[in-house]
Amino acid sequence: MQRLRSWAYLTAVPSVVGVVILAIGDEFNLGMLWLLTPAFLAGLVLSPRFYPLELIGAKATARMNALWKRTFIDLAWLSLGYLVILVGWAVAVQFIEPDGSAFGLAPLLALFCGGAALLGTLTGMVVVLPVIALVEQSRAARRGEPANRPVVAGAVLLLSGIIFVVTLVAASSIESSGSSRGRGLTAVFVVLTGLQTDEDRITSEPLAWVARIAFIVLVASGIALYRLSRGPRRPKPEE
Repeated sequence: MQRLRSWAYLTAVPSVVGVVILAIGDEFNLGMLWLLTPAFLAGLVLSPRFYPLELIGAKATARMNALWKRTFIDLAWLSLGYLVILVGWAVAVQFIEPDGSAFGLAPLLALFCGGAALLGTLTGMVVVLPVIALVEQSRAARRGEPANRPVVAGAVLLLSGIIFVVTLVAASSIESSGSSRGRGLTAVFVVLTGLQTDEDRITSEPLAWVARIAFIVLVASGIALYRLSRGPRRPKPEE
């Protein structure tokens, strides 16, 4: 745990380059790239603490809650470090353009950096760790060891969910009016059923089929995880 925290803080150090770029130049996009990318990677470094991904059971829930508590504390300290650096940036900018606007922008940028770090942790949890889990379980199966079914089902559930959402967005064009939730449900209906209108249509049939397959896998892994959470069935007593 301590080693991951140290590596995460070290990974965030290159953000100083972004602060320097924002202070001395007009390349705002480049500066933000240098500022947010190390923050994202720092959050990604923290994600292995959640391995193995155990999603069912009281012990797994308690473990996950404890890990998230530690992670939020680490992300808060990371955001505070960004705030200190960005306040220094605001002081430097004050000498160049003494209007005080940089002091109002510094907390907002620090919040963005904290959000990027949180996004990195979530990305590691739902993409990187499930892949690692599946690879390790496949190696265990080759060695003749029994597979950890809850871990496999949880990993497949997370990966298929991500694939479904990404391909759903990429494969559809929803232009009908309504709330974002309504458009999302419309996209699900259009892609899964293939029924299209002039405003709501499929833009890529191959991606639509990937989304449909991912949805089937998502539902199947969800059912499997639910059954595993209930444990083995008890035999009925003989009359």
